[in-house]
Amino acid sequence: MSIVQETQNPWFRIDPVFRTVKELIEPAKEKTFEMPARGRQARELRNEEQNVLEVKVIVELQSGDSYYYEFSVPIAVPMRMR
Repeated sequence: MSIVQETQNPWFRIDPVFRTVKELIEPAKEKTFEMPARGRQARELRNEEQNVLEVKVIVELQSGDSYYYEFSVPIAVPMRMR
């Protein structure tokens, strides 16, 4: 599993996150995994930008199939540019 950030010139950057899990998941069942991530503010947030980080979680199965899920993660921002 990995977490990637595809935004060009993001105001908040996350460090690359990868995790290998060897666990059998039964068909039609869901499994939740924790993927701790770290990041830092790369620049000040502009007025037209939201304090949300868009990330994509990619799950690659042993069979070679890949699935991805997109998430919007709210980030606390100390102050906005005027």
